[in-house]
Amino acid sequence: MKQITFYLDFISPYAYLAFEKLPQALEGLSYHVVYKPVLFGGILKHHGQ
Repeated sequence: MKQITFYLDFISPYAYLAFEKLPQALEGLSYHVVYKPVLFGGILKHHGQ
């Protein structure tokens, strides 16, 4: 079984939509999804942006 690591921040509407649609898109395929919540603002701050 292949693994997908999905980093998501719910402040992003695109991440939310992907979160909602990913199980449907992978239906019938042999993938395991590991969800990793992140704070996008914290990532930007860490990198000085």
